[in-house]
Amino acid sequence: MVYTLGESLLDIIITTPDDVVVRPGGAMLNTAVSLGRRKVDVSLISELGDDNTAKLITNFLEMNNVITHNIESYFNNNTSLALAFLDDKKKPSYTFIKNYPKERAFKNPPTFNKNDIILFGSLYSLDKQIRSKIVSIIENAKKDNATIIYDPNIRNAHHLKDPELM
Repeated sequence: MVYTLGESLLDIIITTPDDVVVRPGGAMLNTAVSLGRRKVDVSLISELGDDNTAKLITNFLEMNNVITHNIESYFNNNTSLALAFLDDKKKPSYTFIKNYPKERAFKNPPTFNKNDIILFGSLYSLDKQIRSKIVSIIENAKKDNATIIYDPNIRNAHHLKDPELM
């Protein structure tokens, strides 16, 4: 089994008010979908709200053969959004609307085995509010001899000025 661990959100891609595209997004969600489309057994470990946006994302994942039972659903919370405003050259600038509760957690992490792979990404794993829980999952995967892959999907290094995160 391949596990991808990362943020899931709805990307709203805006060129003009009349040219808007909506897609489920997040680096690890996109990786899970690509693997699912290739019929690889894949499960996404993530967190969503309990709104219609979460249903749209979950349905999209299931239609693309991604196992969704490792996604935490926060009661009475909206799912996070990413607004991507495209310039004339189609280069995006982002505004993120994050709606996480004060207390965040994952569902009980899976039990890994030596044939499993867990892939996780950089920005999400640096989020101080959830980092210790991610570290715990990665430590369990290491203890169980799973293959661990870290994707340093860093676009801007401004957040790396924090010595604790480095």
